[in-house]
Amino acid sequence: MTPLQQIALGLVVIVLTAPVGEIDLLLDPVGWLLVLGGVARLRTGAPRPLPRSGLVTLAAVVAALASVVLAVPVMVRDASPAQLAPLVVWQPLFCAALSASLGGLAPAASPWSRRLRWLAYAFCVVAALPLVVLADVEEAYGAVAFAGAVAMLVLIVVLFVLHRAPWVHRAPATPTASRP
Repeated sequence: MTPLQQIALGLVVIVLTAPVGEIDLLLDPVGWLLVLGGVARLRTGAPRPLPRSGLVTLAAVVAALASVVLAVPVMVRDASPAQLAPLVVWQPLFCAALSASLGGLAPAASPWSRRLRWLAYAFCVVAALPLVVLADVEEAYGAVAFAGAVAMLVLIVVLFVLHRAPWVHRAPATPTASRP
C-alpha cells in the first residue's frame, strides 16, 4: 500500500460513520492513525522533500487529538456546533495542508499542481465556513458539513488517482543480478 492510499483509507474511515446509539463504531482516531502513518511514510518516501511537511504533520496530529475528544459522546453531547468548531476545523486544515503540499511536490508543468492548489483553497474555505456561518445561523451547520464531506470525498479520489504518480514516491530499487 502506498502512502497516499494509506492516507486515503484513513480519510475514508474518518468520513464514514457506523453509529450504534451515541457511539460511532468507525472511530475517527483509528482513521487518523492511518493518516499519520501515511504522512510519515510520504515524508520519507517522496523523491524530493515534501513541501510544508511540518505543517502537514502538525495539522494531522492536532486533528487526531481533536478526534479523540470528539469521539467521546459525553464530552460533546451538549456542545453546540459553535463550541465544537475549534475542534472540527483541524480536519479541513489538514486536508488543505496536504493538498497544498502535494501541489508543491507535483511538477510545475503538471495539471495536478494547479488542481491540488485549488483543492487546498477549497479546504480553506470549508475551514472558514463554520466561523462565518455559525456566527449568525447555527442551522446552516448541515450545509457546511455537507460541503466539507464533498471536498473530503474529492480529496480521497484524488489520492487514489495519484498514489502511483512518479513525483509522489521513489521508484523501487531494481535488484542487481549477481554473477555466479
